[in-house]
Amino acid sequence: MKFLPSISSFSRELIKDSIRVYLDLLKIMVPVSVGIRLLQQTNAIERIGHWFAPLAISLGLPSGASMVWVNTLLTNMYGGMITFHSLGLGTSMSVAQVTVLAQLMLVAHTFPIELSIARKAGIPFLSMFFWRFLLAISSAWLLYRTLTFFQLLQEPVRLPDVMALPGNMNDSWSAWFFNELHRYAMVFVVVLALMAVMRLLKATGFIDVFSRSLRPVMRWLGIHESVIPITVVGMTLGILYGGALMIEETRKHQLAPKDVFYAFCLMGICHSIIEDSLLMMTLGANGYIVFLYRPVCALLTLFVAVRLFNVLPERLSQWIMQRKNK
Repeated sequence: MKFLPSISSFSRELIKDSIRVYLDLLKIMVPVSVGIRLLQQTNAIERIGHWFAPLAISLGLPSGASMVWVNTLLTNMYGGMITFHSLGLGTSMSVAQVTVLAQLMLVAHTFPIELSIARKAGIPFLSMFFWRFLLAISSAWLLYRTLTFFQLLQEPVRLPDVMALPGNMNDSWSAWFFNELHRYAMVFVVVLALMAVMRLLKATGFIDVFSRSLRPVMRWLGIHESVIPITVVGMTLGILYGGALMIEETRKHQLAPKDVFYAFCLMGICHSIIEDSLLMMTLGANGYIVFLYRPVCALLTLFVAVRLFNVLPERLSQWIMQRKNK
């Protein structure tokens, strides 16, 4: 029964560390959620959306698509989906147009929370903002030009008449409050589970084997093997969880700022690969493109970015990658 004290000690440390990470996330999520809720109630998001209308038109999208993206930027994928359905865009757009809009939404969404998490890990807020914002626009523009040139996916979207909406932007404050409590509870469960799995994988040596297998590809990209497992978590489950683990790792170990920066660059463009891609398919986006195009963009752009940072002056690279007074 010698293993019982070890299990007890493991559990205590796990719960203590999970609560600490969870509280760090709550400090970000709660004020941001309240602020976004207030913006929704004052129709500020709709007004901001009108400012982005010229951008939407330049990407071959109807002007209303700008409100979808702005809502996605400030809230989350579901907020953008609600706007998409409430504006009836599914009845007036082609598959190509929805796929281009999906690329915008997939690369750049939930900025207040996700960029704050990156900042907590030591990355300047503006660096990650411009990285994701500009890549969302440029990758969507390239996709738009390609689909237009080859006349691909020009057929109209056909959505089921009974398509269920993921909530209602006009929910009462009480409904919003209980939805938020449910979301926060689920976040804690996922954080606890992730940290437990990560520790078990480290203890069994799986992390070392997994890191060695990915070392050639990640070395080609410029990502250090010390952040590979966390990067994979972020890419598959999302920045909220990958970022939480990264914050914990930077607290416990001296990770190089460039390694953390490159990991967030990859996670920022390509995360929640399965869930978010499936959500975009429910809007009518082409499944092959939403699953494959974003990862390819992420890998290629990071490859170029790493080489570019290698030739930049060290002080400039450090200013871009590392937040002061971390």
